[in-house]
Amino acid sequence: MPTVSAQRLHDVLAMKERSDKAKHRKARSALTYTLLGMAAACAAPHELESAVTARRDAALAEPGALLFAGGGDHDTALSAAVEASGVPDLARRLAQQRGEALPEAGIRFAVVPCDGERAREPLHRAFVLALLRGVAEASLQTVVDARTVDLTRPTLVDAALRHGCAAVLVQDRAATRPLFERLGFTVPVLEAAATGLERLSLDLAKLPSSEASLVAEVLQRSVVLVRDEAQLLPLEPSRTLRLATLGSEGEAHVLEAELRREGCAFEAASLDAAELVACFGEQTMASTALPQEAALLYTAGRGTAAARALARALSGRSTIDGRLPTKLAAFASGSGTTIGATDNKLMRAEPHVAGFVTDLEARVRRMADEAIQGRIFPGCQIVVTRRDRIVVDLALGHETYDASSPAITKTHRYDLASLTKILASTAIAMRLHGEGRLDLNTPVATLVADFCDATATDFEAKRAITLRMLLTHSSGMAPWKKLWTLASGRDAILLATYDEPLRFAPGTSYAYSDLGLITFGTCLEALCGERLDLLAERLVFEPAGMRHTSYGPLAAHIDVAPTEEAASRGGLIHRRVHDENADALLGIAGHAGLFSTAGDVARFCRLIAAAGVLEGFRLCPRSTVELFCARQTDVFETSRAIGFDTPTSNNSAGSRFSKSSVGHTGFTGTSLWIDRARDLSVVCLTNRVHPHRDEPRIHSFRRALHDLVVDSLQVDPLRQRNK
Repeated sequence: MPTVSAQRLHDVLAMKERSDKAKHRKARSALTYTLLGMAAACAAPHELESAVTARRDAALAEPGALLFAGGGDHDTALSAAVEASGVPDLARRLAQQRGEALPEAGIRFAVVPCDGERAREPLHRAFVLALLRGVAEASLQTVVDARTVDLTRPTLVDAALRHGCAAVLVQDRAATRPLFERLGFTVPVLEAAATGLERLSLDLAKLPSSEASLVAEVLQRSVVLVRDEAQLLPLEPSRTLRLATLGSEGEAHVLEAELRREGCAFEAASLDAAELVACFGEQTMASTALPQEAALLYTAGRGTAAARALARALSGRSTIDGRLPTKLAAFASGSGTTIGATDNKLMRAEPHVAGFVTDLEARVRRMADEAIQGRIFPGCQIVVTRRDRIVVDLALGHETYDASSPAITKTHRYDLASLTKILASTAIAMRLHGEGRLDLNTPVATLVADFCDATATDFEAKRAITLRMLLTHSSGMAPWKKLWTLASGRDAILLATYDEPLRFAPGTSYAYSDLGLITFGTCLEALCGERLDLLAERLVFEPAGMRHTSYGPLAAHIDVAPTEEAASRGGLIHRRVHDENADALLGIAGHAGLFSTAGDVARFCRLIAAAGVLEGFRLCPRSTVELFCARQTDVFETSRAIGFDTPTSNNSAGSRFSKSSVGHTGFTGTSLWIDRARDLSVVCLTNRVHPHRDEPRIHSFRRALHDLVVDSLQVDPLRQRNK
C-alpha cells in the first residue's frame, strides 16, 4: 500500500477540519468521507491511526465544555426531559445543535454526562449514546464522564467507546489506567482535576436560536398523564378544578398565568384538597404523598418552558403522549395515557425520530418479502406508526402471484373483511355514544321490531340481548351461517339472521359472531334512520380524512387487490366483497364489506391511540375511547373489549404488545393492532385468501411482525414485555 508523509496526512486532516465549519451538513459529510477515504487509500494504517490520535490529543488539550451546563436549572431539567421522552433522536438532535455552536467559541471537545448509578438502565444508555452520536455528527471530540461509573462491570463506557468516544474522564487516573489496559481500552484516560472539569461551562446565550423549538418539543414529549380516572382532562372552560402545583413558586406562577391565557377555569388549592396535581421533576413525585383520587400530570422538565408545556397539555392544545421513564411513587415505569390535541397530525418520519432502530423499515420489508416469496400472500401494505409519526409505509408484491399482474401501490384497496366491525360498526357506535345518542344497554328488540319472533322458544332470551352483547360477542347468536343459501334479498336474509336459534343464554359466555354484528349494523340504521354505508361515510370516514375507505362493490377504475378464485361465484373475486353474507346483503353489512388502504386504517388507529382526536376531528370523548378499549371482565373467559379484541397468549397481537392494546383481524388477511401504552400501531393488509382461502400461515406472520416492531424500539418505555 502506498504511503504519504506525516505532513501530507496532517494537511489532509486539516482540510477535513476546515470543511467541518461549512454551513451545509450534507456537503460537509461528503467532503469528510472523501478526505478520510483519500487518507485511508494512501496511508499506512499505523500512520493514519497515529495522525488521528495526535489530532485528537491536541483537541483534548484545548478548551472544552460540558454538553449540558453543570448545575444549571435549565439544563438539569432539560437533560431529564430529553431522557424521559424515550426518543433518542431528540437527544441526538440537541447534542448536534450544541456541538455545531461550540467550535465558534473555541471549544474543541465536549464532556457527555453519564450517571454511573443508572448506567444499565435502557433509557439512560440510549440517552448517552444518542448524545455521543449527536456530538460526533457536529465533528466535536467527545469525552464521557465516567467518574461515578463502576468500571469493573460492563457499563455504558463499553458502548460509548464503540460510538466514537475519544476519551474517558475518571476521578483517579493512576488507579484506573491499569484496569482500562486490562480491559483492552486504548483511549486516553483523563483525570478530572487535570482537565479543569470544574471550570468547564456552557454559555447558553451562545447556543443557536433554533434550539428553542427543539427544547419545546422535548418538554412536550416529556409530559405524562399519570392518572386521570375521573376524566378531567383536557380542562373545560365550564368546569373549575382545584389545582395544586408541586414545583417552585415561579413554575406555579407561570403555569397558572398560562392556563388563564388559555381560558381554563381553575382555583389554586392545597395538595390534600386538589382534584388535579401538576408535578415538576422526578423528586416532586418520588418524595411526596400524593392525593389518592386526584388527576396527576407530570413533567421531567423544570422552569418556565416546562410550565408552558404543561399548560398546553392541560388545555388540550397539545397531545399528551409521554410515558414514565422510571417508577415514580406507586406508578410503574411505562405508565401514561395518551390524549390527542385538536391539531394532532399524522406525519411521515424516519424510524429513529420515533425511537426505533434506523433500519426498521428494511427489517419489515425483508420479513414481508420472505412471506411473498413463500406464497403466504401475493402482496401487502404495511404501515407502522408511533405517536404522530408514520415510520413504516410499504406497498409490496403484486395483486396476484403472476409477476405480470399489477404491482401493489399505496392506493390499492384491500377487502378488509372483519376489520369492518371496527372501522364501521364500532366507530359509528363510539361516535354516537360520545354524543349521547347510543346507550350500550339498549335492548336490540327495541330498535329492530323483527328481531324477536314471539313464537320462538328463545323469544324471552332474545329480548334480553343488548347492543353491548352484540359488540362483545356475548349475545349467544350463532357465529356463522350460510345465510345466502337460506334466503334471497336483503330483507329476507336479515330475517334469517334474526331467526337463527341462540347458542347460549345472552351474557353468560363468549362466541365470536358474524350474525351478531350483522344485527348490530341494522340497529345502527334503525337508530339513525340512515343506511349503514352512508352513516360510516358521514360520521367517520369523511371527517377523519379516510378518503380511500368505502363499502363495495368498487368501480372498475379503482385499483383493488383481488381475493379468491371461486368457481361457484364466477371465478376471481375482484372489487366485489369476499364475504358471501355481506355480498348477499348488497355489499353493506355490519360485519364485513369495507375496502380500504393501510394508510387510511392507520389514520383510524391514530384516532384511537390519541383518545379520539385527529387533525381537528373528534370522533368521541376520551372517556368513550377508554370504555370501548377496556376488556369486558363481566363476560366469562373473553379477551374482548367493546368491538375490539385485546392481546392473548396466542392471538395475532404477538407476545410483546401491552395488555392495554386493542386490535382486530380480517379473514382475507388484514389486521390492525394498537399498543396504547407504547402509543404505536401496526396495520397489515394482505389478500392471503388468493388464490384459495386455505392458507394458515398468516397467523404466525402477524405475530412475528408485531414482535419485530416492538423489539425494534431503541428504548421500550414499558421496560418489561407484556407488562
